[in-house]
Amino acid sequence: MRIRNLFWLAAPVIPIILATGCASPTYYADAPPGNDVVVPAPTSTRNVVRVYPDRPATAAETVPADEWNTAVAIRNMIATDGYLKGAARNVDIEVIRGAAILRGTVQSEYDRQELAARIAQAPGITSVDNRLVVALR
Repeated sequence: MRIRNLFWLAAPVIPIILATGCASPTYYADAPPGNDVVVPAPTSTRNVVRVYPDRPATAAETVPADEWNTAVAIRNMIATDGYLKGAARNVDIEVIRGAAILRGTVQSEYDRQELAARIAQAPGITSVDNRLVVALR
């Protein structure tokens, strides 16, 4: 009986205690002194460290020019071919040092092999790692 009464007394206070634990003061170097900014802390249970650069890098700064040109050529090839556009709808294509990695799902084994063959013909592609999975819908 006493435990039940204690619960009803503590129940309204618990959300307030939990909410105050989710905010932590964060100090920014750009902020004028005396103007503290309070930012809600992440509530994830995973142990993840996030590092944010001062300025986000653009794709053109992080990808070598030849890989960028190869990726653009593949994108244009898919965009202009009706069959490839449909077959590659659920496919991720990654280009690393001339090697294309295909990930995702296709509707048939023919689509799987045809995508790999056509990507292999793209300028700048030296090899294709076909990780596509056939998934009937």
